[in-house]
Amino acid sequence: MNAMTVVVVAFLALVGFFVWKLQQIFTFWSDKGVPYLTLWQYLRVVYDMYTKPLHEVIRKNYERYGRLYGSYQGIVPTLVVGDPDILADVFVKNFKSFSDRTEAQTIGTDIWKKSILNLSGEEWKHARGILSPAFTANQLRKAVVKIHKISERMTTRLAEYAKDKKPVAINE
Repeated sequence: MNAMTVVVVAFLALVGFFVWKLQQIFTFWSDKGVPYLTLWQYLRVVYDMYTKPLHEVIRKNYERYGRLYGSYQGIVPTLVVGDPDILADVFVKNFKSFSDRTEAQTIGTDIWKKSILNLSGEEWKHARGILSPAFTANQLRKAVVKIHKISERMTTRLAEYAKDKKPVAINE
């Protein structure tokens, strides 16, 4: 057997292994009884995420695939939940069972990794205990009134700038 034949056989074996592994990964949801994205549907979603606003992609996926479906984050199987009842179970009623988050992104600063969005386990439970009193229904109602007043002021000020055709400094 010459060297070229060995290279071709090795390449074909590598391609075959790659296809087999992709097939294994992207059929994870097939025997779980959950509707799921095929590899091609997933690739379309990834493409859409780079070419369309994120909220449009999420809304279209919700319309296409329903309130509960299997997807992927990279090659990690991920269950996408849009059903309010299931979300209430996960985030409120059975919170103790679902407190962990996905891992923090490896890029970024230590401050980003320690943000509330990236905490997990005991750190997340501790932060949630501290922040929960600030987000009661009564506190949020008070905040909405303040936010409304501030947004009205900002809208008025922006309208004045637009009328006078003045540039707006973003930091004002």
